[in-house]
Amino acid sequence: PAYKQAWYNKGYTFHGINRLEEAVAAYEKALALDEGDEVLWNNLGNALYNLGRYDASIPYFEKALEVNPKYEIAWNNIGNALNKMGRHAESLTYHDKSLEIKPDFDYALYAKGHALDSLGRHEEGLELISQSLELNPNYDHAWMAKAEALHHLSRLEEARDALNNALILSGEYDEAWVFRGKILEEMGNALEAERCYEEGLHCFRESLELEPQNGELWYHQGRLLEDLERIDEAIEAYSAAATRGAGVDALARLAGLLLSARRAADALVPADEARSKHPEDPRGWLAAGRATRALGRPSDAVDLFRHAIELGGGPEASIEQARTLQSLGRLEEALAALSAVEGSDAEPLLLRADLHAALGRAEDALGDCDAAIRLATEGRDLAYRRKGRLLLDLGRSKEAAAAYDAALGLNPSDADAWCDAALAWRAQGQEARASKMLDHALRLDPSNGRATRLQSDAAPTG
Repeated sequence: PAYKQAWYNKGYTFHGINRLEEAVAAYEKALALDEGDEVLWNNLGNALYNLGRYDASIPYFEKALEVNPKYEIAWNNIGNALNKMGRHAESLTYHDKSLEIKPDFDYALYAKGHALDSLGRHEEGLELISQSLELNPNYDHAWMAKAEALHHLSRLEEARDALNNALILSGEYDEAWVFRGKILEEMGNALEAERCYEEGLHCFRESLELEPQNGELWYHQGRLLEDLERIDEAIEAYSAAATRGAGVDALARLAGLLLSARRAADALVPADEARSKHPEDPRGWLAAGRATRALGRPSDAVDLFRHAIELGGGPEASIEQARTLQSLGRLEEALAALSAVEGSDAEPLLLRADLHAALGRAEDALGDCDAAIRLATEGRDLAYRRKGRLLLDLGRSKEAAAAYDAALGLNPSDADAWCDAALAWRAQGQEARASKMLDHALRLDPSNGRATRLQSDAAPTG
């Protein structure tokens, strides 16, 4: 019928029962009758977003803003789409614009906080997510995001409590069950963690019985199976998601798992499909770069990573670019690629340390290690170990031993770290102490070839 409201109602109904392609068609019919309705443009964008077609959704949110530049929901939705595409830094502009129009917009506060957390700015992100929950304590996804930020800050009990709130609001929130299991496992409660994982899988199975063509459900089941290291099942789930229109998320994850299974040629297929179907999303280019590099074509990978960076691929793309340039011996270019990386993660700093060391800039490399050590994030033990190796190469074995001891204080179950420390003490002539450390490494990992080799290299005692 030539009646906008009827088509709108039809689209809204289809949207509500997750028949998203039909919702898109109905919204398009309504817009053909009235292009001046910002809510319609926004809803059409939302339907595409829910189909995982994030890059395709943005022009419709922009059309909504052409009709009404003060429509804070559309500004926030552009930010959401950019976040889903991994373009977190770019998304902040849109969340800020939404909050400029409506400072107490809880969904924008949550979304901006989540973006900041993804950028490694965990404290800032947590503060905004908490503000959103003060305004709307019944939003389960905000509780999930709060748990993620708290987890990044190693505040595990608070993260668990936030997830409990999410599950009180939505007992079928499968991702929350999975994340709760992960946190409980880190807290040493393996039995309860297993129950959470099984509950999450049960939720997915029940949902898929009702909606077997729902690509998003297949995708999220794949995420859980991947977390549980059930890789073959995860590959099947991601493949099912990709054939059901789940979008770039499923294709990129599928490519990543195939690559981890040493199936680089197979991984390139979904990566190229992601690039073809979603050319404005950096994740397809990133996945293609990784697969291409694994196939022994690093120069081609550099071009793919560069494109991902241009699309807003963020630190992940810059780090991959730097690693590839490093493998080609283009060290100064690799350092330049890392210059755009900000945040509070140790990985880029340690990569920069390696590059500075390879260029003979030992003091710069040590400074990078110290910067990584100062970060209250995962990876501090690796930073101490990297510092120890640099100091040992410089002949500063006493300082190296102190760095390795600090690493062991953070992670005493790493057999290789005990081997590192043994080398530093051996360099000081402390063979008995080094031998004890190697014995401990072998108790932790009896098959550790490095520890066995170092023991056999020990100077004979007389």
